Amino acid sequence: MMGKVENQLISVIIPVYGVEKYIGKCLESVIQQTYKNLEIIVINDGTKDKSAEIAKKYAAKDHRIKVYDYPNGGLSVARNRGLEHAHGDYIAFLDSDDWLDLKMYETLIKVASDNDADMVKCGFMETDENIGGGIFSFKNQISINNKNKLDYYFKGVLWTVVWNALYKKDVAKQVFFPENIIHEDNYSSGIYLYLAKKVVAINYVGYFYRINFSGLSKGGVKKPLDKILRKKHLFSNI
Repeated sequence: MMGKVENQLISVIIPVYGVEKYIGKCLESVIQQTYKNLEIIVINDGTKDKSAEIAKKYAAKDHRIKVYDYPNGGLSVARNRGLEHAHGDYIAFLDSDDWLDLKMYETLIKVASDNDADMVKCGFMETDENIGGGIFSFKNQISINNKNKLDYYFKGVLWTVVWNALYKKDVAKQVFFPENIIHEDNYSSGIYLYLAKKVVAINYVGYFYRINFSGLSKGGVKKPLDKILRKKHLFSNI
């Protein structure tokens, strides 16, 4: 890609806790992106294993990676801390036990630039790396710039997670993740939809979501009541 697109900096926020088996694959998938103008922000959320140590070894070899050490606060706190450090024109979130298709950011930022979109969404695959899982993908490209954007919030998981997207900084910097609660995406993803003037969803699977119950974002018991509370909080704030 040439011109103004390649001059746009993408900040990739990666919270890290208890993923020493997976952080290498995660970081490799970011380092090897075909889009190179990246700021890779690793938030060490007080991990007790070697995850942060591994990330720092990568940082020593790639100047785009910055590792910030904090006491444990949980996924939402780690993402919020990442947002504080982000300087990019666009912002993306990546869970540290997941990984990316190598053309993900090139694909998303081109769509964002071509359409002057505040948010671009893509599909994802659930997998444990050894076997393929479910694929969640948009059937066609969708462009939304009307007052009914939030109607899409109820159209499935693609709209209620935050890591299958690229956000303009002006939108991303307005949103913080609610702390001490599960299903925090259900709030933040709805606020992104509400704030974005134009949203584009594309028929492309760029994100690989690892089925792993020990990682920062996936450990513990899911709480249906938290999910309801997040949605209630969302719609009381828009």
